[in-house]
Amino acid sequence: MFPAAAVLQVWFRDLSVNEALNTLAEFCLEKDEQGSIRLKRDHTLYYQVQMQLFVTEKPYCDFTLWTERENTSPFVEHVTPNRQYFKIMVNSEPEVGNMLVSV
Repeated sequence: MFPAAAVLQVWFRDLSVNEALNTLAEFCLEKDEQGSIRLKRDHTLYYQVQMQLFVTEKPYCDFTLWTERENTSPFVEHVTPNRQYFKIMVNSEPEVGNMLVSV
């Protein structure tokens, strides 16, 4: 049995993670100040993950990115709910807040 988590997989077939990091500005991952790779906090996929976490009331999401170009394990980031981000998201997009209230 799987733990109570949401899972999101993104298939990125043509580039390795490092190639995409170096060539695609709109790529969903970035390197943080310490050089670790993480999901961009201003990317639509981060928004999607946060929305999934709050709507489903799950404790975390294992965001997974797999490419055919790499022989290593897929990239996985353990993402937990970001309440401050979610508040900003709901307040800045009234239709999201209205949708959540009516559910």
